[in-house]
Amino acid sequence: MDYGSLLRRGTGDPKGPILMRGARNPNLRSASYARQTPFEGSDRQVKGIILRELLGRCEIVEEGLGDRLSVEQERLERILRGLERDGFIERTVGNIRCQNNREENG
Repeated sequence: MDYGSLLRRGTGDPKGPILMRGARNPNLRSASYARQTPFEGSDRQVKGIILRELLGRCEIVEEGLGDRLSVEQERLERILRGLERDGFIERTVGNIRCQNNREENG
């Protein structure tokens, strides 16, 4: 099956019509549809950068992180609290680590 062609089709049906440029987005008709804010410079982008760094090292130094990311300290603190609350990170004295969600067998 050619998945690339399925992604170009409006219904996912291999025999369905291919959406052309300028075609209307069917999601716009949904009552719950909300356009996402731009990604560039967003909190989502900062979270992604932090998580990508942690995937490579599993621990980063918190001091100077705001300067390295060009993010104000108050905003960075809010983002880190959210990541911690959501279970992605744990903060220790001066460090940010990957959250270990595995249960210990004992």
